[in-house]
Order: sequence, then C-alpha cells, then structure tokens
Amino acid sequence: KDYSKYIATDGYKRQIGNFIYPDDWDFKLSWSQRNWLVGVLYEVNFDLELFYREYPHTPASAFYISNEALWYKDSLSLFKESSRMSFVKSDYEGISALYNPDYEVFAFMDLGSTDLWYVGYWQILDTGTYDKWGNEIWDYVLLDVDFASYEKVPYFSELMYDKPYVIDRLYLPHDGVHERVEGHSVETQFTEFGWDCDIIPKTGILTGIMNARRKMTRMSIDMVYASDGFECLNKYKRKYDKKLRKYTSEPVHDDASHGADMFRYAFQAPVCCARLSQASSLDESYSETSDDGFSV
Repeated sequence: KDYSKYIATDGYKRQIGNFIYPDDWDFKLSWSQRNWLVGVLYEVNFDLELFYREYPHTPASAFYISNEALWYKDSLSLFKESSRMSFVKSDYEGISALYNPDYEVFAFMDLGSTDLWYVGYWQILDTGTYDKWGNEIWDYVLLDVDFASYEKVPYFSELMYDKPYVIDRLYLPHDGVHERVEGHSVETQFTEFGWDCDIIPKTGILTGIMNARRKMTRMSIDMVYASDGFECLNKYKRKYDKKLRKYTSEPVHDDASHGADMFRYAFQAPVCCARLSQASSLDESYSETSDDGFSV
C-alpha cells in the first residue's frame, strides 16, 4: 500500500507526539517507513491499542502492550520466578505429575453464553501456615484444563467423568443458577448428570482480580496439561477507551478472559476445598496402584 502521501515531517511529528512513544522516532527508519508509521496511525484513527497490537513495530510498542494492558503482568513475573511451573510428564497417562492422591480434585468452570466454556481441575492443599492476619495459607495446584466452543453440559460432563481421577465437586459461577434456553440452569443440568455442584458467590471483577494477584504466588501449574490456562492469564487484558486514550478497569471479553475467569473463581474457593480426602480419589477403572499412590 502506498503511504507516500503521509510525509513524516517535523510538523507531523509534533502533531502525533502525544500519541506515540518518543523512542519510536529514535530508530533509524527510512522516509518510507516513517511515512508508513504516520499513515497507519491515521488509518486506525490513533487507536493505540489497535495500533500497537496489530503493528508491533518497535520494542517500545511491545513494552506498551505488556506494561499497560495486561492485568497480571507483575504477578506472573513473580510466579515465573517461583519455580512453580512443572514441565515434567507423569508416567501415568492423563495424570499430572503434580497430582497428589491424598487430596481431592475440584473442577472450576467458566460458562460462555454462546461461546467458549472453560474448566480447570485443581487441588487446593493445606500448607499448615498462616499469614500475619491469622488466615490459613493454601497452595493452589492446577492439574489440567478443558475448553470448547458451542458445547454444552453433556459434553463437559462426559469429559469430567473420563478423567483418571474422581472429581469431588464442580464449582460454577453465579450465573450457573440462571435458567438457560434449554429450560434449566446449568447447575440443574449438571446435577441431573450426577455432579455435586456449588455456586461461587458473585464478587466484583476487580475484587476478584486483586485476590488472584495476591494468591498467584501460591499457585502451581502443570505446563504439560494446563499450559493453555497459563496463556490465558498472559493474554488477559484491559479494554481501551478510544476517547480518553487510556486503558480502563474493565477486562476485554475474549477467549483469554474465559480461562482467566476460571482462575479467578478457583482463587475464590471456599476453605472446605482444602480438606484432606478420606479416600483415594483415583478412578475405580484404574484398579492397580503403585507404591507412590498413582494409578497404573
């Protein structure tokens, strides 16, 4: 495309100086590249989120998106330093290397209205330690994730029953009690398939995000089975206000937001999730058990 009509003169530089980072101009660009830069800015009507997302032309633009738009950038940086990402593959098919047979497994689900549904399989472990306010500290272990678009309760129920461990309880968001076009709520439908369901109380999104940030350093993720969930956290971002030309406190609704919401619900888990199992949570179809407690 010909951008020659956009001449990147000093006048243009002053005109768009409030919209781009100065070091975008420090690179040694040809005149045609400068014309392209100015032309694209005009084409997107100076929508910086669109500009930097679609045209990441310099390190400054990449930094802009990572630093300004992403909800969990700082928390994930700390998480990555904590050595809680497991890339070890278990000897047992379908079972995370992080799985602890002494604890129950819980499923936390985000429901799409007509789009993506997302479910994560967690164990919440009692650490026996307390914070300075006397609150017990838990470890949150993500074993696996499943997700699909335009699928409903029967599909996910079958997925969960096929897991090589018993899922003790299914936790649904507050809208799980709302009646759907099928005539019943999601909670009712899962109950009819034999699942014990609880509803996560509704809280403000920002409250949930702040809570997730605090607890993220106590999280472990199996990157063999749950890496997609981690990518959802990496891509979870704020909406951009075109008029104010800044990011808002409202999340973007996309595929990443469904996975990120699942994390938020898990971090809101009630204390009862962390209780020790009274019996092994291995599936009965895996009858033999090795010395380390895993099914074989």
